[in-house]
Amino acid sequence: MRPMINETRLLWKARELLPALSEPTHEVLAALVAEHGIDLATAALFLAVRQRHAAFVEEVDAVRPDPASLPRLGGDLWIVPAAGWEERPEYGGDGRVLATVAEDLGLTPRTLPMKSLGSVEQNGLRLRDLLAE
Repeated sequence: MRPMINETRLLWKARELLPALSEPTHEVLAALVAEHGIDLATAALFLAVRQRHAAFVEEVDAVRPDPASLPRLGGDLWIVPAAGWEERPEYGGDGRVLATVAEDLGLTPRTLPMKSLGSVEQNGLRLRDLLAE
């Protein structure tokens, strides 16, 4: 597993690479990756795209939905956990975040009991059986 990255420091360093990304072509990005690594090159690309589309990004960032004013839908939301959700909980594949959003919308989340390392066939059959209940 890769070590955690200090994203604040990474973005600070990435600002220095912005002049090189006036035209973020495949060749330019490949050179940045070769010289600085994938994390720093990706951070620089993120900043370049964000800068280029600043007006749109500001509009999106300005949207602050009020959870109290969200529509109340009612019903159940079935959540199928991601492969490896038990072994790699740090990736959030268990569906907990989705469950909180569902609750905010008045839905009852139901996380389906799937095998974390089950095959597509195993979990597909399990899902079929659950849907038939």
